[in-house]
Amino acid sequence: MNLLGHCRSLIRRARLFAIVPPLWLISFSALLFAGNQSDVALKSGVPADLQELEKKHAAEIAGILTGCAASANAKDQDRLRQALGSQTLLLRLNSADEYARMRPDQLRVAGVLTVLATNDSPDARRTLGFLAENHLFLDDLGRQDQLLRAVAQVRPVTPAIVRFFDEQTRPDAANLHLAIACLVINGSKPATDLIEKKLSDPGQEPENVQGWMRDSILSHRNDAPLLESCETLLKGAALSQTLKETLVEALFDYQPDRWYPPDSDLPQPPDRALASPASRATLRSIGQWVSQQNWLPIDLRNKVREQVTKLN
Repeated sequence: MNLLGHCRSLIRRARLFAIVPPLWLISFSALLFAGNQSDVALKSGVPADLQELEKKHAAEIAGILTGCAASANAKDQDRLRQALGSQTLLLRLNSADEYARMRPDQLRVAGVLTVLATNDSPDARRTLGFLAENHLFLDDLGRQDQLLRAVAQVRPVTPAIVRFFDEQTRPDAANLHLAIACLVINGSKPATDLIEKKLSDPGQEPENVQGWMRDSILSHRNDAPLLESCETLLKGAALSQTLKETLVEALFDYQPDRWYPPDSDLPQPPDRALASPASRATLRSIGQWVSQQNWLPIDLRNKVREQVTKLN
């Protein structure tokens, strides 16, 4: 398969983005743009000199960088890191005015990051880690947005990406809700450990934590690592009783009419029949424990017992 075919194959594989909760639904226009520009990359090659690259048109630069993003070659990834770490190149991809007014998924770098996220080579992972710590690249909320969506796919999570997630989930972070959603999607042990930390952080607004439980966590309540973290939170002392009740509801109940505003995009719980044996075991453990806790309202305890019975 030639590089063009490989790039388009990678773009077709970028399906994980569709499972971000509806609140942060991703447009795929950037993917289509990146695919169309791969032809340009093939014709012009990948210049080693950034000054040469800077002379090219924005669309041609995007195509070249998309080709680099698809490559497992160390030199191509090094060129990509140099380019995305250059203020001049970033402003050649889009102007300052475009960064200010365009949606994140309309930026030319969005297509590059989408392809990079599907490249599981060690050098491509190094590039994502580099971007996660590059202050120049991160000096734009749109680029932060697209990098969050990209690293949601990276497993295992590197220390650099953990630090990026940690920074993006501060209580005052602009992309806080998206970052929590991407952490849940990632689902690796470092990610779920960070979810525990963020949900139990007294600096987080309780209304936000409740919203994450009824959105991202509910949508992934079959995921074994996430369930283990939920069990730790329920049995610990960091969450308030109200938040513990909300978490139990998110794991064992679903009341869209009561939980969500009218005309909103409703998160959907996964089919419990599809839960893995490990997930079922953790759910039974949680259910058996919480159904014996007097702090849980009796009607919710009964609901939990009913759901645990169905797991057997």
